[in-house]
Amino acid sequence: MSSSTQLNISAAAQENALSKEQRRFNSLIGKIEQYKQTLAALKTDITAFEIVFAHEYYPQVQAIDALKAQLIKQIDQAAGQTKLNKRLEKVIGRLIFDLGREMLDADSEPALKAIFLYWCDIDLDQEHAEEKARAEQSLQDNPTAATDNGSPDIADTGQRGQSHFAEGNTEESADDAATAAEYARQEHARRRQAAKQARIAQQEKAVSLSIREVYRKLASMLHPDREQDEQKRSEKNTLMQEVNAAYEARDLLSLLEMQRRLEQIDPQHLASLSKEKLQHYLQVLAEQEKDLRAEIQFETNTFRQRFGIGNHDKISVQVNQLKKEAKMLQKMVSALEKDLLILQKTGDISVMLSAFGYR
Repeated sequence: MSSSTQLNISAAAQENALSKEQRRFNSLIGKIEQYKQTLAALKTDITAFEIVFAHEYYPQVQAIDALKAQLIKQIDQAAGQTKLNKRLEKVIGRLIFDLGREMLDADSEPALKAIFLYWCDIDLDQEHAEEKARAEQSLQDNPTAATDNGSPDIADTGQRGQSHFAEGNTEESADDAATAAEYARQEHARRRQAAKQARIAQQEKAVSLSIREVYRKLASMLHPDREQDEQKRSEKNTLMQEVNAAYEARDLLSLLEMQRRLEQIDPQHLASLSKEKLQHYLQVLAEQEKDLRAEIQFETNTFRQRFGIGNHDKISVQVNQLKKEAKMLQKMVSALEKDLLILQKTGDISVMLSAFGYR
């Protein structure tokens, strides 16, 4: 039986229908347990993906880039020792472009960039500078995008100030009345906000006391110094570490579950909770549910953005897909190694072009 089921408040335990708060308690317990399982499975999938990426996939990508760099240099060297016509020059340029377009950038080796410029007429440094200039121009064309909260700049404020004074003194009294009204509105809003914050602080204090009460009961039961048996002392020490971690995380569900495991609470105990204490529990559990949903969303979005995985692709199936791609890349590495070996042995650019399917 799952912990969420065991922690449910049953109608039988109190011999009548559950209240709205008790039903809410059961619902939150179930959702939190489900989200915990979802988060654990998600982290397991992400970890497995990262391991495959780091040890199987990315090394092949690095090997391919290194082999392509060697091939570009070897093709350039072989072409320099061969009499070429216009058609062959274009074919070689297309081959070098296809080899280098995905692996070369402004940070690449200068010799490779020079080869790319010669055969493809593409200056990677210039392209990088132009891209940077376009980004800067975009910020200049839309300055409010870089201004916090769309705040006006000093010049705009000054212009509005000049216009205000140019309107003359006839509007001063109306402005004063409007200012006074706005001040009164803001003061009223400030007082309401202060009262709201005070209520929240009071509720938060009550919630913390509820969590602390559960924690203290557990700490009293599990205090290692009160146990004479060495093995039991070690077990209690481990459990106490779990209790401390749950308390630091405000994980009420885990604390309640530990109470259940240690026979501190049962369905009858939960059913007898006062409405006030139940409200405190509900507030903590609602926060915990919200935090878990947010963490799942954050972990999912971060993972998808980092590895370029679509929103409709299931993360759980990405590991096997990545393994297949890694094997395909491994075959590509083998093919490139053979092509490089042929070119190094023969030095014949025509053989190289044929090997890549270029005519």
